[in-house]
Amino acid sequence: MTNLQGGLTFAGVNGQPRGAYRMNKLQVQPRIGFAYAISDKMSLRGGIGENILNLQILPGSDGFSSSTSYNNSLNNGLTPYTSTTGQGLSNPIPVVPQSTGAALGYLQDLGKSFSFVNPNYQMPTFWSWSLSYEIAPTRRDAFSASYIGNRVPNNPENNNINQISPAWNAQCDVERGGNRQLCDGAAGQIANPFLGISDFGGSNYYNSTTLSKSNFTRRIPCSSHYRERSHQRRKELVQRFAGGWSHQLSGNLSVHATYTHAKSESSGYWVPGANAWGPPEPTPQPGGWINSTMFLRGR
Repeated sequence: MTNLQGGLTFAGVNGQPRGAYRMNKLQVQPRIGFAYAISDKMSLRGGIGENILNLQILPGSDGFSSSTSYNNSLNNGLTPYTSTTGQGLSNPIPVVPQSTGAALGYLQDLGKSFSFVNPNYQMPTFWSWSLSYEIAPTRRDAFSASYIGNRVPNNPENNNINQISPAWNAQCDVERGGNRQLCDGAAGQIANPFLGISDFGGSNYYNSTTLSKSNFTRRIPCSSHYRERSHQRRKELVQRFAGGWSHQLSGNLSVHATYTHAKSESSGYWVPGANAWGPPEPTPQPGGWINSTMFLRGR
């Protein structure tokens, strides 16, 4: 197979960086807070801080490990792959690919799906803030009102950059007026131009006589999914409002009650059928009471 215009690259090979993604040595985690006594019975406190989330990705092992699945049909399930239509169980896996390291270059994983790490990945940050007002109208009672928020502006999301076209999905989707037979039947098949090419060994592209026409609506039709891991488009926001009351019944017994109402919102998730990033979706969370009683034994 020649004249490939792109494919999988390997860390430290042909000028590629040694790491899976660029390291950022300037990431800091600033935070600041305050507390202010309005009077001897009222106080105001708050703060904001940034945290770095733990590493959520691991580099792949493509080229340095291999596996081959059994292909149970040569025509997309229309007929089984048996001794009358092929080698069947006498030789169910005719080609077993061996691990080649980085030697294959762009030929690695032809006809298959693979994933790679976003080379511009940055450790996602997590912002937290709070503002609280407290008042103690009596010696035994205290009331509080708080606003608490959390935001992740660059949460990682997987992104398949080699999608089947939305137009093809639409014509097959019965919920949108499509016809499944256009995709699953014989009309949705085409003669496999990659049949028997050794570079496709270990994939359906190597031994299937036909392929789904949907494969040829991809940007790169000679392979399946190209999944970019940790594509940082997803944003998440959680806001909570809380009110609390505490009452000291005696020197070692107190009662606490808290009401919390929260709302979360996320955006930047991938919608596969539409091949697009999803819009913001607010998710209100119903409020609820939390009651507790605390007993402290005095010495």
